[in-house]
Amino acid sequence: MYKLFIQNLLNLFAVGFKSIFTANNLNIEVFKDDPDDDKFIEFEVALDSKIIISGDKHFKNIKNIWI
Repeated sequence: MYKLFIQNLLNLFAVGFKSIFTANNLNIEVFKDDPDDDKFIEFEVALDSKIIISGDKHFKNIKNIWI
């Protein structure tokens, strides 16, 4: 299972997904029980990201918050 996960992750980078840092300061509140995780949603919005890769348990509870 992990081999497939790693392969899929490598495929994302192979097709042009990149890591970028932003200085935009947004204030988006998604995670009531762990507001520190909100910064990742703020990054996603600021950079118009397509995906967030995280092992954090809070992200498992949201599927697609923008639809």
